[in-house]
Amino acid sequence: MLDFEIYGDNPAGHHLTSVLIHTAGSLLLFLVLLKMTKALWPSVFVAAVFALHPLHVESVAWAAERKDVLSGFFG
Repeated sequence: MLDFEIYGDNPAGHHLTSVLIHTAGSLLLFLVLLKMTKALWPSVFVAAVFALHPLHVESVAWAAERKDVLSGFFG
């Protein structure tokens, strides 16, 4: 509902929010992997691969699939 209050009917804003949440989730993945393994470059590689090709691409591409992006972020 907050997205609709900010962007209205403009779909680009809703997609932007999904991409920003996915980016934040990718950064969190990098930080978690770095803390768990203490290996910088393997953590960067895994987080970059996830950022470029998430498990469910349609979750980032479709505005209606926000629940998957949010569960990945908060998971």
